[in-house]
Amino acid sequence: MVAFPKLLDGYRRFRETGYPEQKARYDELAEGQNPGTMIISCADSRVSPSLIFDAGPGEIFTVRNVANLVPPFETGGGQHGVSSALEFAVTQLEVSDILVLGHGGCGGCQAALSQHFHGSEPGEGYFIAKWIAMLDDARDRVLAAHDGRQDAAALLALEQESVRLSLTNLMTFPFVGERVGSGKLSLHGGHFAVAHGRLSLLGEDGEPRGVYGLVGNPFLKASKAFRTLADTQRELLLTWKAGDLKGATLQLQRLRATPGVPDAYVDLFEERIARARAEEASPDHGRWDAAETIIL
Repeated sequence: MVAFPKLLDGYRRFRETGYPEQKARYDELAEGQNPGTMIISCADSRVSPSLIFDAGPGEIFTVRNVANLVPPFETGGGQHGVSSALEFAVTQLEVSDILVLGHGGCGGCQAALSQHFHGSEPGEGYFIAKWIAMLDDARDRVLAAHDGRQDAAALLALEQESVRLSLTNLMTFPFVGERVGSGKLSLHGGHFAVAHGRLSLLGEDGEPRGVYGLVGNPFLKASKAFRTLADTQRELLLTWKAGDLKGATLQLQRLRATPGVPDAYVDLFEERIARARAEEASPDHGRWDAAETIIL
């Protein structure tokens, strides 16, 4: 274990060598950041996105938490750390890509698989259990597929499921779905094997593809729910932009029936459609400005 004083020694080395070598870059970054990619990864100390991708300062916008999870869109509840970072990266920094990066030997996924902290009190695992409860449905599917075994294969499957779940939840955010639908934003899923230093990515076609000779790596295909959600939301946004309230309402009904879509997200669109209908019935109603209403 590296104690804090050793980290300060590392900082001194950085000031002596690393910083002078990249001073021009830091001078540029002092004026602001412009990363092209957001990476949502696990907080695990063994998984450093900057090191894995050999990225320099200012190149990636990173959010790290237990089990690289993205909660679904919702406006109530408590604080929204992941959601606020996501909103900032997408709407303010305007990143073109988001990568959800899982990893081998994930302690959060292991805890979800074993439910070790289930029923714990605060300070004994309560917050861990509450957070990884997002994986409960995925855990059930994994255990069913592995005959109840909680072995290495089941853990890998749940690590991959955590990536797929976060990809699905990303699409429940209106500002993400709109940009994915228009081609301004691309979503990616990946898994880093700590023991081997190998990265596998989930292809856009849902087929696994390896990096550096990992073709055939058994990364699970994109979930049907994610694909259905993406298609349905894309159709909804197209009819919404066209000002077709009736068509948007029909697509909204399909969206509400799609697994994994939070009610708060659908309610938001229903509220917008209701307001648009009221404006349409108004005597001074003009052409519906769909460009304005799409900004959520």
